[in-house]
Amino acid sequence: MKKLGFFLAVLAMVAFTAPAMAADWNFYGSARMQTWYETGDAAGFLNTHDNGNLNESDQELTWNLQGNARIGAKVKHEKLSGYFEYGSGPNLRKLYATWKPGNWSLSVGQTYTPIDIFYSGQAYAADEGLLSTGQAYDSRNPEIMFTYNGFKLAFIHVKGASDEGADFGGAGADIDVKIPKIEASYHFAMNQFFFDVIGGYQTYDVESATGGPGDFTVDSYVFGGGGGVNFGPAYVKAFAYYGQNTKEFGLYQQGVANAVLKGTGVDEDVEDTNTVGFLGVLGFKVNDMLTLEGGYGYLKHDNDLRPEDSKTYAFYFQAPITLAKGVFIVPEVGHYDYGDSNVAGEKVDLKDFTYFGAKWQINF
Repeated sequence: MKKLGFFLAVLAMVAFTAPAMAADWNFYGSARMQTWYETGDAAGFLNTHDNGNLNESDQELTWNLQGNARIGAKVKHEKLSGYFEYGSGPNLRKLYATWKPGNWSLSVGQTYTPIDIFYSGQAYAADEGLLSTGQAYDSRNPEIMFTYNGFKLAFIHVKGASDEGADFGGAGADIDVKIPKIEASYHFAMNQFFFDVIGGYQTYDVESATGGPGDFTVDSYVFGGGGGVNFGPAYVKAFAYYGQNTKEFGLYQQGVANAVLKGTGVDEDVEDTNTVGFLGVLGFKVNDMLTLEGGYGYLKHDNDLRPEDSKTYAFYFQAPITLAKGVFIVPEVGHYDYGDSNVAGEKVDLKDFTYFGAKWQINF
């Protein structure tokens, strides 16, 4: 009897673990070092060097593991697949699963949103990629996403909602989120060219604490598009977008992009900030070992209640070198100009800085 019980227990365990045993596991990782020398007189939103922000006529060194160094795994079993990925924080970058019964799929968990499109290979500041100076980028968020061919539609966690109360409604304000953030994108590609279209919308209500400003609604959105063309070994890419209250939306970017409270009555309202961003990238693949690439990004935020538009310009030139499969060194030089911007409601010259150095990367 005991033998029969033991046999049934083993059989149940085998039946339970069979799908996992049949799954295809593929572990991967990417070690990335950033080695940059920075010089200038900018406060430096992006400066990641070892000793704090640049001061006037200052010079600093960054010699550190990149935050986007990673390790993870891809798991596949029939129509199901799963992914997890951790960064060097350590921090959870991805944890999601996908069911693909046909030419459409359903993904659940934390991963890149439909708006996250990468056109630039800029290596500075942990693979900045002009994401904060011209490319619309919403990072990785908890979401439910549907895909069909090149179309994506996602319902996403409203990022940062708990922090907006202090910004708008004062300490103790209540943020009421009624619907998730909605994003969509479409990607079309052929041998010589591709294009993308993106869009997103988010809204939430703010109920102020006692003694604070009145109640109001914060709406934000973004839309844009871009594409690229190959001319043999040469390529060109461009992207542009327009948005409203893009800080509240959650885009990763430079400058002052948030909405501003206006009025002093019970029926409070916001003055929306409008944002325009664009970038251009040119590249040439010399051979399998060497590529040349340059890029330019521009970002502007304007709000009628601020004395000056917030503008950022950036450009870079790089020469990525492939030493072996999965082994890269990316020498690069670049420059950021923050122009005049808004700090605490006043016009301030944020100046500029230049960097040069390299990213070192080995994928395993």
